Amino acid sequence: MLISRRNQLLLEFSFWNEPHPRQGPNIYEMRTYYLKPGTMIEWGNHWARAIKYRQDNNEAVGGFFSQIGDLYVVHHLWVPLIRSMESRIMIPTMSSPLQ
Repeated sequence: MLISRRNQLLLEFSFWNEPHPRQGPNIYEMRTYYLKPGTMIEWGNHWARAIKYRQDNNEAVGGFFSQIGDLYVVHHLWVPLIRSMESRIMIPTMSSPLQ
């Protein structure tokens, strides 16, 4: 039974590699950041430099941002431009290539 549902149209950051299938089982953490209005480009520049370190050990999976609906929302690191953060733990479904 569904208690609530929220949809969001997201785009992938250009500096992020496309997610590749992974051997499972895996558990993922999805972080959601609500940025200060007007700071998306500055935040993305900080994040692009930091992601290089996390991609070396295959820790990073994807980074996305919204352009429709809630603006200045990014999903998945911490910089001084964040207004608030939300974190979720996710387990892939059996049909997911990110097992």
